[in-house]
Amino acid sequence: MKRLFIATVLLLVVQPFTLMAQTTDPVLVSRDIDIANINSFHLSGWAEVVIMPGTPRMVITGTEEDLARIHEQRDGSSIKLWEEEVDNDGSSVPSRSTPQVLIYCSGIKELSANGLAQLQLAEGLLLSTLTLTIDGVAQADIHLEVNKIQARISGVANLSLSGKTDSGLINVSGIGRYDARSFDRGQAILQASGIASAR
Repeated sequence: MKRLFIATVLLLVVQPFTLMAQTTDPVLVSRDIDIANINSFHLSGWAEVVIMPGTPRMVITGTEEDLARIHEQRDGSSIKLWEEEVDNDGSSVPSRSTPQVLIYCSGIKELSANGLAQLQLAEGLLLSTLTLTIDGVAQADIHLEVNKIQARISGVANLSLSGKTDSGLINVSGIGRYDARSFDRGQAILQASGIASAR
């Protein structure tokens, strides 16, 4: 009888944890997008975005629900990627995972990012000119190798800027933590305001 009681207690205690472990891991799917001839990227929505050198393509990974809310629109050499903030019935989107967007490209002329969880511009992209607009991003790690830059960066909780530029204008405002110790701005003009912590 005692063994039956212990087995029943173990079953009642262990089974919910087993079911919980089975239901907490979301199934991830990927969507691969050809971005040959694209050099202008406009990104918005809660996602982690990494841009790195490579054969032009974009890979979006997340749950099926997340990917269903992510849309793209092309216009010549430009692509706009955004996430719907409401479901089809008009209700707000429930809590969800953070989709990942990997962008492989050989060059960028224009990049705008709004409302992202994270934006990373990796080393190895050699650019002649870049227009960069970042607004409302939680974490931004930007490595630049660009001759001339026109940048407006605002509303970023943590911003790390590295690499170098020769000339241009960089406007930085409303930043929680700003680290540009590894950035050589050359002759570029830096306008900074509203920075809580700078290194």
